[in-house]
Amino acid sequence: MTITRISKQKKRSDRYNVYIDELYSFSISANDLLKSKISVREEVSIEELEIYKRQASKNYLLDACLNYISSRPHSSNEVSQYIKKKIFLKPEIKEHIGENQKEVISEILHYLQQKNYVNDLEFATWLTSQRNNGRSPKSFSHIKAELKSKGISSEIIEGISKDINITDESAKIQSLLGKKLQQLKNRNKNIHETRKALYTHLLQKGFSWEDIQPIVDTYIEHQYNID
Repeated sequence: MTITRISKQKKRSDRYNVYIDELYSFSISANDLLKSKISVREEVSIEELEIYKRQASKNYLLDACLNYISSRPHSSNEVSQYIKKKIFLKPEIKEHIGENQKEVISEILHYLQQKNYVNDLEFATWLTSQRNNGRSPKSFSHIKAELKSKGISSEIIEGISKDINITDESAKIQSLLGKKLQQLKNRNKNIHETRKALYTHLLQKGFSWEDIQPIVDTYIEHQYNID
């Protein structure tokens, strides 16, 4: 078999299409093309071609992951699911990787973790901070559920939870109460409607009844001048 043509892609100038015996065979990045030193008129065996295809596909997935994690931190599980999705959506990649899908995903994740591009502890800390300090703070039970859904281990979640105290949760409840109470006052709600709306709003945010009740009752007493 002979490499008969190597042409730049029209939509992506950083990638090239490689043709074997005048038929399209696989695509490769500009960097990988330089590293591999493959060239037109080069004779390749079936084994060499499979190696080229597998390596090109693996590097394509790695480049995609680097772009994916550049926007914000991601957990290992999120990256793993992203790679699986890319493989599923790219039949060519799936064909080149073959039965080595788990191995390739593991290798890419290991590389990203070694470079500290993906770090579950740092991700969990970042996400907790985002949910704690956002415009609409979330309860830690809500945050824990979200961390778990993103594949964060129980050990990491437990470690993060040690940094969360009752004062933090109370401050979030009070912040949410102030905003919600203003909305309710503008709607001319009576005391019973206000109390129910506040309880419902905070419970939906994942806060416990034990944390909510005393703070809401204090707010109600203050707002309606109840002795």
